[in-house]
Amino acid sequence: MNEDQARKEQEAAPVVEPAVIEADVTDDQNAGFDENQAVAAVLKEKPDFPPSGQAKEIEVVTGGKAPGTKVKGTLSTTVAASSSPGKYTVTLMKNLDYTINEEVLRGYWIYEVTPEETRLVESNDNTILIETVK
Repeated sequence: MNEDQARKEQEAAPVVEPAVIEADVTDDQNAGFDENQAVAAVLKEKPDFPPSGQAKEIEVVTGGKAPGTKVKGTLSTTVAASSSPGKYTVTLMKNLDYTINEEVLRGYWIYEVTPEETRLVESNDNTILIETVK
């Protein structure tokens, strides 16, 4: 896949717009739900990411002469409480130490988490462009 094809696919990919999630749950039901449980719910879907407040070093192998070009990066997870009890915002970040056409390769995924659901509310990821490196 060449760089133009990858960029077109990236541009054509749907962008998830932010959404407000309201849960019909009483404060008593939310009392036992904490940020660790919110992060655990998100990490079930994205197990490569580290626990909240930590960063994980990664290495991506891409094109070039064997054994390929190694690109380093980091994965991180943060969590913040919402103004609603029992509701948390969990953000996953992926940063690669590489630029293509002056564009830094990074991705993020923002989830709203309640005891009842884990919902992706916004995301953007251009790290797929690393596959265009020859």
